Amino acid sequence: VKGFLTDASGAITGVDTSRGPIRAGRTGISVAGHSSHVAALAGLRRLLSPGGRLVLSTPQRYSPLELCSKVAFLPGIIELVRLIYREPIIPTGHINLLTEKELKLQLDNAGLVILEQFKCGLYLPVVAEAMGRVGLKIEQWLEKRLRGSRFDWLLWTQCYVLKAKDADA
Repeated sequence: VKGFLTDASGAITGVDTSRGPIRAGRTGISVAGHSSHVAALAGLRRLLSPGGRLVLSTPQRYSPLELCSKVAFLPGIIELVRLIYREPIIPTGHINLLTEKELKLQLDNAGLVILEQFKCGLYLPVVAEAMGRVGLKIEQWLEKRLRGSRFDWLLWTQCYVLKAKDADA
């Protein structure tokens, strides 16, 4: 998600994504961050306006970024990482690291139906830091090829547009 779509009065009418706009007749709430429990998802479901949509994104458990993050905080390695980055390095704080299967089960249990889904975002720390703009181009090229393939679990984020199970289309 790159930002919100608004009308002339400033009312939110949807979200702008890297794959294009997602328009919503009504937007009730936008949430980013920690939605690790089915209860939280069910609470979001209850907050949806009739016909409303929930746009949800969450990191994938086994993406290279999350795996590298785990390694980076090992004793001895964290000191090297801090030296390379020359800044404080803190844990990402992602507490809802789920596989696609785990998240879909939580969504179903919370009474949410998937209307759209995709995965995006490739970050390979060594490529990104050591190769600068060339590394970014390589990551973008790889991301395009990984999307929709059996290797899309390598992408960092899973994204969903959802509605309540009992809601109209």
